[in-house]
Amino acid sequence: MNISEVLRADPKKVSDTEKLQQIAETVAVARKAYGNEGVAIAAPEIPTAEGTVPMLHVSAATKVQLVQGEVTRIRTIALEQARTEGVVADKVMEQEIATSPILVNIHQASKFTYL
Repeated sequence: MNISEVLRADPKKVSDTEKLQQIAETVAVARKAYGNEGVAIAAPEIPTAEGTVPMLHVSAATKVQLVQGEVTRIRTIALEQARTEGVVADKVMEQEIATSPILVNIHQASKFTYL
């Protein structure tokens, strides 16, 4: 299943955590194909109502929203570049997915004992 299909999955059948796991698996495939699976890419800071926080501290639901925005951004870039003769949109998407700080770090999460 590609990332867009995962995002469209019925929330009653697939939890946000499960969606993130499936997305992380797809991103791992793209990173391997692109050749940067061993490269560390820093997770972004996410602006919230309470201030800016590391991405690993935001909820799974928020991460799904972040992925939706990132997918739109990547699709737009790929389609724009594909207007150039000889450019393959899938390769552009592969590169953007493999180097996206949001997608590469989507699997990270924090766990606290009391909250």
